[in-house]
Amino acid sequence: MIGRIASFSHTSYLLTLSMGTQTRLAQAQEQQASGLISQSYAGIARDTAALLDLNGKVSAAQADAQTAETTAGTMEIMYSTLNNIVDLASEIQSQLAAALDSTTTNIANSAEQWLTDLASMLNTTYAGRYLFAGTATDAMPVDISAYDPASATTADTSYYQGAEASLRYTGSDGYTVSYGATADDAAFEQIFRALSMVIDAPDDASVRQAAYDLMDSAIDRLGQLQQTLSTKTSALNTYMGQRSAIAEDLATLASDLKDTDLAAATVMVTQYQTQLEASYSSISKLLSTNLLDYLR
Repeated sequence: MIGRIASFSHTSYLLTLSMGTQTRLAQAQEQQASGLISQSYAGIARDTAALLDLNGKVSAAQADAQTAETTAGTMEIMYSTLNNIVDLASEIQSQLAAALDSTTTNIANSAEQWLTDLASMLNTTYAGRYLFAGTATDAMPVDISAYDPASATTADTSYYQGAEASLRYTGSDGYTVSYGATADDAAFEQIFRALSMVIDAPDDASVRQAAYDLMDSAIDRLGQLQQTLSTKTSALNTYMGQRSAIAEDLATLASDLKDTDLAAATVMVTQYQTQLEASYSSISKLLSTNLLDYLR
């Protein structure tokens, strides 16, 4: 025991060192297994605030990009519907042009069908929401059951049941873009009025001419709606790409704060294991040393 008492301080020192190495080895092994610097914020205390902030910004940017993608999809459906309405309007104008020089025509029956078709297109839904009702997406925007404009020269949107405000996308960073068209837009109102005029007086040449002129104006307006929607869709797609890129960049920064270098962690595990083995060997030798062994 004399020899062990004499080596007590050295043994204690080695034990202290080995315990510290054991702790570091455990941490390195945990990093190696999880791929993280620490399993809790306590292990990265000085970076916790920055990491939490980055994670919040990543989530916000991802949500912005996701919502923008959904909105862009809605805008694509709107554009497709506008294309269908343009085709319908072109057909109506073509038939009216053919009827301008006729003394009699059976265009009234066609006009009634066109009126129904237009109402159906403007009542298009996507993901359970009406596209042309403005912000009143749960309200069917067009009801022509009692539609009967009082004047051929005065706009009448009594068929419209939606909201005045148009749809709007708003990002967490304040970016906003209003989009779409409401069913009471002049383009649609003029088509409804033109068809109603023809239905009421199909054999009146002046009525057919007035309806033709209304269709000409409506088609011009439809082109403007398409151009505006196309521009805004493109802008939103650009924004979506930017927010996605920002989310990826911020996620990389957050990863740098919390993720460990697996190669470095593996090297550290090997080094700590070697140090522990050396410490255990030294302690074993010290503990087995006895002064009497030297006196024999």
